[in-house]
Amino acid sequence: SGVLSEHNKKIGRIIHTSSPPLHGVRPAVDKTFESAVTVYGKNIVSVTLSGMGNDAGAGARVIKEAGGKNLVCDEKDCLVYGMARSVIKHNAADKILPLKNLAKEIGRVVREMEGIDV
Repeated sequence: SGVLSEHNKKIGRIIHTSSPPLHGVRPAVDKTFESAVTVYGKNIVSVTLSGMGNDAGAGARVIKEAGGKNLVCDEKDCLVYGMARSVIKHNAADKILPLKNLAKEIGRVVREMEGIDV
C-alpha cells in the first residue's frame, strides 16, 4: 500500500493520493518527478540514492528532457541498485557519484542553475 506523491501546481505543494500503483509500486517516484516538472520546469535537481525496482528512470528522463538535472549514487554505495540503475538505463543520469560527493554536487548544480559563478 502507500500513497503517490504528486506536485499540485494549483495549491503549490505536494499532495498524497491513493491513485493506483504505477508500474506495480506505490509510492512511485516516477509520478513525483513527472509532476514536479509541471510545477518547476527545468528548475529541478533529482538525486536517486537507492531502491528496488524500475522506479525513477522514466521520471528522471522527463526531468532531463525539461532541462533539469539528475544525480545518481554510484552502485558501490547503494544498498539496492534498482532505482539508480533505472535512471542510468533511461539515459537520464547527468552524473553518477559516490555518496560522499553528492551533497557538494547538489550545491554546485543549484548555484549553476541560479547563475552563480561555479
